[in-house]
Amino acid sequence: MELQYAQPPSHEDILRVIRRNLNTEPSCEKVSCIEMSFLLQMVDLERRNMVFSNLTKSTGVTEGKFALLMVLHDAGMPLPVGELAARLRVSTPTASTMLQRMLVSPEKLIVKTPSATDARSTLIALTDAGQKYLTDLLPGHFQRVEAFASVLSPEERLELIGLLRKLLVRRSGRERVCTSLPPTPPDVPFGIRRFLKLGCGFSGQAFDKRL
Repeated sequence: MELQYAQPPSHEDILRVIRRNLNTEPSCEKVSCIEMSFLLQMVDLERRNMVFSNLTKSTGVTEGKFALLMVLHDAGMPLPVGELAARLRVSTPTASTMLQRMLVSPEKLIVKTPSATDARSTLIALTDAGQKYLTDLLPGHFQRVEAFASVLSPEERLELIGLLRKLLVRRSGRERVCTSLPPTPPDVPFGIRRFLKLGCGFSGQAFDKRL
């Protein structure tokens, strides 16, 4: 299902919501942080709509399945479940759930094999069918990615890439700092209300559901 907003909320909309939820006059720094986070979430929803919604409709490949196949493809060799989870940036239990679903799929895109060096370890690899399946998908996928980014100039894309990489540097050691907020007033636009309820956004559980 596609999630869409008629238009991004204005700076004033976000400021009004923060005031009503925190019952205080927020600093410019706090407002800019929350506005940035909300806009990043909206961009991610737009990315999913443009890049993955049509893919899922036409082929049944979800974002989670595509990411897992790409990790195995890029690795070029079988991976232990723990390493696969780390590369996907999800927990090992989440990765295990994803793999269980794909292993019983009639498509047989991946296969589980024992490790040659550790009898207790299981490796996950692409099958020949999985490799062909992914290879056939990539040209159309790259076209959708290019269409999504086409609104930015090459220089703007490089600048954005640098800023996003800077945000990701702290990911592995960061702590969740979201706190509970009072109930959001009913007249607040749905998009902002949803963002406040979701708090910090992406999680392994959410990724699992995209599979």
